[in-house]
Amino acid sequence: AFLATEVAAFLATSKDIGGKVGELGAGLGGVLAQVRSILALALVCKKPKPAELFGSPAGKQLQKLMKAVGAINPGLDFNNHSKAIMEALPACNWIAVDSMPHSLVEGQKDASSFWLNKIRVAFKGKDDRHAKWCGDFEKLP
Repeated sequence: AFLATEVAAFLATSKDIGGKVGELGAGLGGVLAQVRSILALALVCKKPKPAELFGSPAGKQLQKLMKAVGAINPGLDFNNHSKAIMEALPACNWIAVDSMPHSLVEGQKDASSFWLNKIRVAFKGKDDRHAKWCGDFEKLP
């Protein structure tokens, strides 16, 4: 349900803005879908150690997707969009944390908020889609 609601809304807004923002959104969507597939494996597999998780085909695919997002060059106009995503991306590693991952996820969300606010200021009164993009991004866990 999460992928069909919050992630879908974020992807739609990213696609609507288009260009590099669309690429960044699609890349993050791929990462979140891979995290979901790893979580689905948790229903049928024993819990791996973090090194085993990231060494598995699913873990390697997650790392590959995360690197691909980082490789997108958004140019100056959308640099803050990229930075917001790159600050939040390490939160996807929560699946390998043994203890409660809340502080990891919250820390990454807080770091990306700085860039989201810069986007809101930069596009205020120019293009409301970017404010919607920020709001949709903040709804992601």
